[in-house]
Amino acid sequence: MNIDETREHNHRLMRLQAFWGGAANGAWVIFAIPFLIRLDASILLISVYVALTSLGPLLMGPIAVANLRSIVQQRRWMIICGVLSRIFFFMPAVALLFDNNRAEIAVAMFCICAIPTVVFGAFWSPTVGIVVDAEHQPQIVNSRTRIANIGALSANGIIGLGMIFLPFPFNYVAVFFVSGALGLTEIYVISRIIYPDSPHTYLETFRENFDTKKILAEKQFMYFLFGIVLIVSASSIAAPLQSVYFINERGVSDRWMGFWAMMLSAGAVIGTYLWRGLHKKMGSYAIFAWTVPVSAIYFLLIVVSPSVELILIATLFAGLLNAGTDVGIWLGLFRYGDEARRTMLINIYIGFALGIPFVAALFIPFFTNQFTLTEILIGSFVIRFVVGLYFKIPRVYDLLKDEVPPKSSEK
Repeated sequence: MNIDETREHNHRLMRLQAFWGGAANGAWVIFAIPFLIRLDASILLISVYVALTSLGPLLMGPIAVANLRSIVQQRRWMIICGVLSRIFFFMPAVALLFDNNRAEIAVAMFCICAIPTVVFGAFWSPTVGIVVDAEHQPQIVNSRTRIANIGALSANGIIGLGMIFLPFPFNYVAVFFVSGALGLTEIYVISRIIYPDSPHTYLETFRENFDTKKILAEKQFMYFLFGIVLIVSASSIAAPLQSVYFINERGVSDRWMGFWAMMLSAGAVIGTYLWRGLHKKMGSYAIFAWTVPVSAIYFLLIVVSPSVELILIATLFAGLLNAGTDVGIWLGLFRYGDEARRTMLINIYIGFALGIPFVAALFIPFFTNQFTLTEILIGSFVIRFVVGLYFKIPRVYDLLKDEVPPKSSEK
């Protein structure tokens, strides 16, 4: 293939991966905690699940990237771990084979699944920045976000039917097996992506990658990372307790949870179309800096909504805002920092963004003993809104904003 053919080939596969990845992960992630609740898991056990599945990204991702220095090695292990992680998607269903301690066994299965998933994610996350030229990244990232949510919406539509017509536990067995099968298709698509030759094929050594001075010298990245730490910290207690609130406080069914997942994905699909048009006028960072604080209102809306049907409308709105935030985050990660160190910087971001919930999960039992779920959600709304304004601070805004792209037709 020549350069243009390779580019088009990779662009097509990146879009296909977004669909299959969104379909595979959409329902599996959303229904993990509801599955544990249906197995009578306590708040303490749910906090253990969140903590242990979050610990891996904090440690394993950056270490794997630093020690597998060749892109050839990284790609090989990405595929191996991707296949293993998608096979392990089936594993939580093993808990149903036991009469006792099923919730504890399910948590153990989720944690085993997290190990190859973390390594796969560490190598896959920077791929868009590697195989897509900078000029095409806004278009590809936006379309991938839209397509991933279309995939999640499609999968949740199928799984939602299972939630309606299949009794427990067969509805959750369907979630795990359908997600695993879709995930294996995703890995096949990824295996066909062609990585370009790069002067940064070999990374620095582990010590050089974690040189504090070099990391701190990436000023844009550090300012961006600090803001991400703030907003993730503000949400890390409330986010995993949503499902607990819906099921225990509002008494919703598995069927309703299926609709909730569909509304979240539908909102994100609508959002990507909306933000794509505004991106050409405002730039991705302007959208990101606006959606981050405003999206906090979701935690308030689910509490004050007088009916669970109105919560679904609030979820649609939240999905719309989340799409603007997601696109802004990934375009920022592909823009901030030296290209030679970008893979490591992205994995440092992932380590913090997914590792902070590990620390937060340790405090979930304490907070649920001191406050009601309603109070926790309202408190999270206030804190998340206030810290979200960090990205609107003039000094931060001027440092991180991107140039408004010229008008051009999307290929």
